[in-house]
Amino acid sequence: MAAKATMAEATCVLEKYFPPSFFDISIHLLVHLCDEALQCGPVRYRWMYPFERLMKTFKDYVKHARYVEGSIAEEYITEEASIYAKEYIPNPTNETRECFVDESEGFTDEEALGNGKLMTLTSVQYE
Repeated sequence: MAAKATMAEATCVLEKYFPPSFFDISIHLLVHLCDEALQCGPVRYRWMYPFERLMKTFKDYVKHARYVEGSIAEEYITEEASIYAKEYIPNPTNETRECFVDESEGFTDEEALGNGKLMTLTSVQYE
């Protein structure tokens, strides 16, 4: 309760220096913020930001406006399957990897740059 009293005092002090138009609903909510912190505890247990980010990801999955839920479900399953395949299905050709050597004789996993040539590296060379 000391925090609420301190916040009310701070608001009174601000009233001396700022015009009444400064005090909208946001300033008033600061008084209630102290009550909420005391009742609910730390903000990390009720923060919605991670879920909002997840909803943005799901919103990007929509490819067909008429079948929103189906688009999200299909894209989510596809993404989960590809993650599973990358992490858990062994690579049958893990003893060699293809890479390109560019003009500066540096290895790259991307496409050839300029006059690059295709090489096949063994596991020892790749590491």
